[in-house]
Amino acid sequence: MSDKYSNKTVIYLIGLVCYITNMFLNYSMFKYTSGILLAKFTLFPIIILCLFYKILFIDKVSLKELIFYLLFVGIAVIVSIKSGNRQILTLSLLIISSKNINFRYILLTFLIIVPLLLFITFLFSQANIIPNLQYFRVREGELKIRNSYGMIYPTIFAAYLQYIVIGYSYFMRKNSLSHITFIILSILCFFICLYMADARMSAYSIVLYLFIFYFCSLFFRNIGQYKILSTLTVFIFPLFFCAIYFLSAKYDPSSSILETINSALSGRLRLAHSALETYDIPLLGQEIKFVGLGGAVQDMGEDYNYVDSSFLQFLLSYGTIFSIFSTLLMMVITWKRIKLSDYRFLAIIIILSFNSMIEDRLLDISVNIYWLLALAYYNNTRIKHD
Repeated sequence: MSDKYSNKTVIYLIGLVCYITNMFLNYSMFKYTSGILLAKFTLFPIIILCLFYKILFIDKVSLKELIFYLLFVGIAVIVSIKSGNRQILTLSLLIISSKNINFRYILLTFLIIVPLLLFITFLFSQANIIPNLQYFRVREGELKIRNSYGMIYPTIFAAYLQYIVIGYSYFMRKNSLSHITFIILSILCFFICLYMADARMSAYSIVLYLFIFYFCSLFFRNIGQYKILSTLTVFIFPLFFCAIYFLSAKYDPSSSILETINSALSGRLRLAHSALETYDIPLLGQEIKFVGLGGAVQDMGEDYNYVDSSFLQFLLSYGTIFSIFSTLLMMVITWKRIKLSDYRFLAIIIILSFNSMIEDRLLDISVNIYWLLALAYYNNTRIKHD
């Protein structure tokens, strides 16, 4: 590894670590502590300095790339201002500055930092340094306790566990021990999600991902050799996007089928339908105050309007242009990976698309690290069989 390569990788990873940490803090009870402002004022300048330094002084940018970058950042700036969500701008810089970075190092960083942060947060919550918010609900006549373990809501704690499982499956080596570790990790995270956080969606998604992963490894190892099938996989992401929009827009409680789906999704269709009826879909974003339960133990009030679907949040909060642009970007990433017969990524894009119908973490790099595959490289030769 050359010094130049090493330097640009280290600089980028320092910025990435600070960004992941900053995002993680936003979803933890640390955000309500007295030291949070100092932490953020420390982390943010490091993020910006590292990313800009790599883009301006290390990367060589062609005119075509420069035009794309300016368009990308321009859209991000406008949408950030209009929606009030500043992470969109930082995310765009993270993607642009990931050029020529080995994604394996990015993934390894993710698999070290996120579990470490999650474990520290868990310990602090058990030591009563930060609250372990506990939510209660009755299901099938039994009282269920939902622990958040220092996060602002139990489903966020569970989401991190789920994406640690997914990340490990993409990182692991091609040997039996890695697969055994993957299965054990999946089972452990499943039980924590289901029985400690009572986050059923995340728990069932872990099981679903196990089946998808090994199904893809059995039947789609050489998917890049089949042009028609490869082309079809590119449309997985927009297909799920359109599906949740259609189901939400057409939701009617008098329809037994739609009401069954709504009940299975814990009322998500009803809330999404209400949001689509209440707000227009903007061109370049609008600020919407989605009221949820995170950060405090409270009953669901009349003002509760939280839309869990990332896809619908994209449309309602960030607008049509951003939604189309981000969808095209994920389609390009999928096309690049499938051309390499990356059946592991095929499993990831399926579960990521499915989860984005019912969860709000698509935009969050501390969970969904795969946006960075747009410019980072990872095994850019045809994937070897396990």
